[in-house]
Amino acid sequence: MQTTDLHMHLLPYDYDQMAPAADRSFAHLRALITQQRADGVPTLLCDTGDFLQGNAMADIAATAPGTHPMIATFNALHYDAVVLGNHDFDYGIGPLERALSDLTCPALAANLEISGHKTRATPFTVVSVPTGAGDIRVGLLGLTVPPPPVADKAAGQTTIVTNPPLRVAPKFIDQIKSEGADVVVALCHFGIDPTDEGENVAAAVAALPGIDAVLAGHTHDVFPGPDISATEAIDPTNGMLHGKPAVMAGAFGKHLGVIELEMTRDANGWRVTTATSRVLQPRASPVPPPLPTPGLLALHDATLARSRTQIATTNVALTTNFSMIAPDISQQLLADARRQRIAKALARTEHADLPLLASAAPYRAGNKDAPTAFLDVAPGPVTLNDVIGIYPFQDPVIGLHQTGAQLMAWLERAAQRFAQLVQGVIDQPLLNANAAPYDLSSIYGLTYQIDPSQPIGSRISDLCHNGRALKASDRFIVATTPYRHRRDRAAGQADVITVTDEPSQEVLLDHLKTLGTIDLQAVPVWRFAPLADTAATFETRAAEAPQDHRYTITPTDPLADGLHRYRIAFS
Repeated sequence: MQTTDLHMHLLPYDYDQMAPAADRSFAHLRALITQQRADGVPTLLCDTGDFLQGNAMADIAATAPGTHPMIATFNALHYDAVVLGNHDFDYGIGPLERALSDLTCPALAANLEISGHKTRATPFTVVSVPTGAGDIRVGLLGLTVPPPPVADKAAGQTTIVTNPPLRVAPKFIDQIKSEGADVVVALCHFGIDPTDEGENVAAAVAALPGIDAVLAGHTHDVFPGPDISATEAIDPTNGMLHGKPAVMAGAFGKHLGVIELEMTRDANGWRVTTATSRVLQPRASPVPPPLPTPGLLALHDATLARSRTQIATTNVALTTNFSMIAPDISQQLLADARRQRIAKALARTEHADLPLLASAAPYRAGNKDAPTAFLDVAPGPVTLNDVIGIYPFQDPVIGLHQTGAQLMAWLERAAQRFAQLVQGVIDQPLLNANAAPYDLSSIYGLTYQIDPSQPIGSRISDLCHNGRALKASDRFIVATTPYRHRRDRAAGQADVITVTDEPSQEVLLDHLKTLGTIDLQAVPVWRFAPLADTAATFETRAAEAPQDHRYTITPTDPLADGLHRYRIAFS
């Protein structure tokens, strides 16, 4: 059985919307897990990462005394192994190590090297599963997408280095086999889609000799299912990767992944004869069975109280309702906070005279996990929950050295958020369904044009800094985050100039507290290229379109759950 990308969704509550959410939570999964164990067939239960971070409760739990509530839940449900996901490092090595110190099962990460600090992460574990015909030895190998290889200053000289999973896995598979494993299961905090090799290598892992099954994660997709397209190696109907069973149980406790292996024992030992993969969906209920986690409801109440704390006041609406057609003020605030923090870090250094830019992207903007969730703050108080909606993560702000050529490549990748439009066609989809809102990274300090009618890699034009066209050799510093560094493949490790001590969210909070009152006009960053007789549609929660002289934006029809469809004409 597999859980993955729980992101601290222990209770059926959406802390972004500050409302109950009957479609999610570990509490719902508990009944399914119990049901799967009830028939007496031997089982293993694993999680494939990103369990410690992901909502407002996680931010409090990271520093709360006692056993971490997610770890307590893992222990109570008798997990056999967990994999460390990239976001499990967001609060730093120290909080991660404290959480893992109470974990009663192994934490796996075979392709990580963590120096300068001690963690409980181990490459693999071999579990003996008792049966009436003798024990079956199951090897569990953990592979993950970790933070980029940058120093975690909060933990001293700790450095996290990622090794290529396909390079290190064969060595550990051999070790697992040498310890008598009959079956080897790869627990991957990696996705499946092969079009993004950096974060989706689960299918390639399945192809390795010695791997019998794969549990995938990280991308919040559901597999088997329609989220992943079929290829010669990927069978999304039957849940097979290179002919081997695989599952990915989405995110937030909305699904439980189940692989069933039928084993036969002969003179050479145990072998897999048949295998099936499926994902189960728990029965939605606003009041699921309680979790055996002490203090959880008190932590929930404390989270709600903290989330309502007023941080600032705004005279302008802060909304991501139309952030897919123009950068919004919330992104501008985030970019300003990052740029100011890196400017402070680089003062009186050799890099102080380089032009300083900043990246930002919308987060609470109708993603696949929460299609109706948008940031929508009316003029008035700005609460901590609103700030979390602008940027929910605790990773540090970093300064990257970038050339004009690197910036062009960065923006071309961000422009993949848009589907390729056909000029002269009306009512074609604007957005690429395989890209998330946060993929649309904007770089403040530049201006540029995006032409979605062009193929991916040829969409950015008129790229300028202070009105001057960028040259490939121009040099800049970009204030950004480790995630963007990896996601946008913006630079190599040698180009990381500085890493701040403060989490990104704290940097944004400090900036807003200093402002006191937000009274900004949106700064132009990018615009769509004019396309005669061409229009596209997109969905958002807004009921009234903004006035923009560059485009004509009109509503077409209302949809379910308060969403609306809009048409944008580019002529």
